[in-house]
Amino acid sequence: MERNALAERVAVATVEAFKEERAGIELMDCIFPYDPQVSFETTKYPGVIILRSRLSPFEIISILRKCFVSLTHKVVPIQKWAKASIEEIVEACIEIAKISIPKNSTFKVECGKRGRIIKSRSAIERAVGRKIIEEIGCKVSMENPEYIVAIEVIGKIAGVCIAPKSMIWRRENHFRLPLY
Repeated sequence: MERNALAERVAVATVEAFKEERAGIELMDCIFPYDPQVSFETTKYPGVIILRSRLSPFEIISILRKCFVSLTHKVVPIQKWAKASIEEIVEACIEIAKISIPKNSTFKVECGKRGRIIKSRSAIERAVGRKIIEEIGCKVSMENPEYIVAIEVIGKIAGVCIAPKSMIWRRENHFRLPLY
């Protein structure tokens, strides 16, 4: 993939499987007033689409917080793309962590894996977690982390994001209906 094409891919969305086209249009409807050139691409993996926009990944999340979408489960803003290898993913995570996570903060690593290039998502989570503890001096908190290290492996590429947990958009965090 070309460098510019990767730079415009700003978010990975996990959506209802086999409803990728409708989910992509629904997401585009939210973003279009802010970026008329927004687009999405489906992947060969059911339930995974990639959003393209000239907006920053975190602007996309801020926009989605104000919008109702029914077919999307999770949207991860992507700060950096890497080749799908544990070494390159760890390197990308450390590069972002050095500027994103203050020392002594708490974090959690979450990895979504599609494809067979990487054998184990837990191996990625452990390798990234160990390196962040060693190099940054942070602590793991599975229950209530301040930061989420989100890794989305899609075939031969991996998108990485390190952000406060509120910047990973999840439908259940935004649209809970009261049960009466």
